[in-house]
Amino acid sequence: MNSLRRLLPRILVVVLLAAGFTLLFFQLDLMTKQHSEGLDFEAFYTAGRILNRGEPNRLYDVSLQQEIQREVGIAGPFMAYYHPPFEAPLFSPFALFSYAHAFLLWAAVNLAVLGLIIFLLIATGYQLSSGLHFVWAAICLFFMLATLALGQDTLLLVPIFMLAYFALKRRREFIAGLVLGIGLFRLEVLLPFVFIFLLRRRWKLVAGFSVMGTIALVLSTAVVGTPGLAIYFKTLVSVGGAAGGSLADRTSAAMMPSLRGVMVALFGGVIPDRFMFPAVLLATVFLLGWTARYLRHLDNPTDRSFDLEFSLAVVAALLASYHVFVSELAPLILVGFLVLAYESRKPDHGVLANRQGTALFSLFLCVVVGAAMVHSLDFSVEAVVLLGLMVWLSREIAAPEDSFGSS
Repeated sequence: MNSLRRLLPRILVVVLLAAGFTLLFFQLDLMTKQHSEGLDFEAFYTAGRILNRGEPNRLYDVSLQQEIQREVGIAGPFMAYYHPPFEAPLFSPFALFSYAHAFLLWAAVNLAVLGLIIFLLIATGYQLSSGLHFVWAAICLFFMLATLALGQDTLLLVPIFMLAYFALKRRREFIAGLVLGIGLFRLEVLLPFVFIFLLRRRWKLVAGFSVMGTIALVLSTAVVGTPGLAIYFKTLVSVGGAAGGSLADRTSAAMMPSLRGVMVALFGGVIPDRFMFPAVLLATVFLLGWTARYLRHLDNPTDRSFDLEFSLAVVAALLASYHVFVSELAPLILVGFLVLAYESRKPDHGVLANRQGTALFSLFLCVVVGAAMVHSLDFSVEAVVLLGLMVWLSREIAAPEDSFGSS
């Protein structure tokens, strides 16, 4: 009977994944036949098409990207590819199919990644209180649907952070750095995260990250050549240089759930555009430096604060990202699980006493839903909630050890 109880959650996961795959596959099939516009996957598919045409040196040629999107019948706003060159070959096999079928195949990959995430979470050995399962399921469901709906690649970041977490738990910092380097396809998140560890002088992790970064640079050069690499860096500057938002996305930076989004919303029009980037940079360095102060138990993975410190670093990296949207905050799947598992282990002294982290994640979900309903919202309240989560995490980390059993 005990073995059955241990296997039951895994059996349920398999059943739910199978049912979800069937339903979502059918729904996405309909969606791609009727609504093939405005998706992030358009840019990935376009990059794969360019490589398959044998023109990798033109990967960042906007006119060629527009031409291909017209050829395959993609209507609506133009979606430019501005990700690193080494990521483009990942989408080359998908570009062998029609856009609709490629989108479905990419959705299937994301569903498989979700299965890997759940498997890795089970491997932590943590258990959630029965009521907290619903909160984590809601977090997971939101980011899964957002990823599937847009054809995003951000779900891939979650197992990368999880494998790095396991490596740090086993005191293998160099391996953790190597794993994190794989996530450089989202360098706007990974660079701030590793910078925190650099401030803590975790040289092995930084070394592993640097090795993988060098490999990524070599691969990128092999894909587009040195001239193409120079064009890529110019593309990054043009995308990040838009004071009000992104040239590629034509959206307001104030909508971004990040420190940049908060500052643009509060001070846009007050601080001249030429001073906004330095102001954001200074505020970001301060945020990351403040976070680094609380990472004191990296040498003691068994300490109760280790999971909270790792979570704090992930949230800080997301907030420090210069270009991020709500659908790209998928690493919160891991953060939410670690926070809820932490609160599940706390003694029960009432919901309000021990569930502040749960309340913050519930508030985050409410804000996300509210923002989706109010399309005119030009200020990312989600970033404020995440700042509140950082404050709560720092307070829990700084709390005396014996307070865990007496709070």
